[in-house]
Amino acid sequence: MDNQNKSPQEKTAIVRGFKISHRVHFIKMRWLSMLISGAVLLTGVILFIAKGGFKLGIDFQGGTRVEVNIHSENVSIEQIRGLFVAGDIDSSVTTVGDPLKQHYLITVTDLSKKMEINPTNITQKLIAQYGISNIELLGSEEIGPKVAENTGQRLFNLLMFVALLILLYVALRFDFLYGTGAVIALFHDIAIMASFALVMDMPIDSTIIAAFLTILGYSINDTIVVFDRIRENHKINPDEDYELVMDRSITQSMSRTLITSLTTLFVAISIAVWGGRVLSNFGVMLVVGIVSGTYSSVFVASPITFMLRKLTVKKKGSDKKAKKSEA
Repeated sequence: MDNQNKSPQEKTAIVRGFKISHRVHFIKMRWLSMLISGAVLLTGVILFIAKGGFKLGIDFQGGTRVEVNIHSENVSIEQIRGLFVAGDIDSSVTTVGDPLKQHYLITVTDLSKKMEINPTNITQKLIAQYGISNIELLGSEEIGPKVAENTGQRLFNLLMFVALLILLYVALRFDFLYGTGAVIALFHDIAIMASFALVMDMPIDSTIIAAFLTILGYSINDTIVVFDRIRENHKINPDEDYELVMDRSITQSMSRTLITSLTTLFVAISIAVWGGRVLSNFGVMLVVGIVSGTYSSVFVASPITFMLRKLTVKKKGSDKKAKKSEA
């Protein structure tokens, strides 16, 4: 009977989304979510110290990358890497596509700075080991240390600049408390992705930085949707308990958040699985970032904004009491 009285728009809204009819106490979960985030970030810090920092790609430390086919029996990644161990030369060797096709991607960095590393030197080492007729050079890339240093500095400045713009945008659209919560959530997402890169021993290169910037845009969009609903509900019921307003607003936004996150997650998984050697790490970091961004919009940005607002209201209340006592 009740269903017959509902308008077509109401029926359509229920059919198209996930309907969550009861209030979920998201804000009360803030201490649990902080514990989970803290554990993940602490793992990243421990690994960062243990490994002596991030593993950098040649985009950030300079080096040479060659792509070759080695037509020889009993070739292994360990054997190829062993050619560069002497002389403090760091190398990363991975297979491209089917391992049986003996298609290798070799990245070499001279940590000792005592000799010049270039595609010719790498190819000569391979020829000396396997014979000139068995080496097929498919492509190469060379980046000098000065260029790598400048690239790293520019990309770091770009990350900071984007974060500042986002803070200003959210602060102007909402207020500074919302902006602070949003930016802390963004840095949380970047830190989670960086921690995952440490766990997976994934080199930080320009594609990883591109994933960071992509997630900055994705995460802030999701956060703004939640904040917009909170502001709308608070305007309708300004005297209502703010925790109740935030819980109800997040619950109402959950349908849209889940649908958007799942659809973008499918795309990111596809890039990670079928993107090839160039895009696979980018796709993996997108997957991590989408999951973290969805989580942080609900369990990081909103609770931090709530706590900052609570502290602000408490301070204003104490200031008013002080003025009354002085009068």
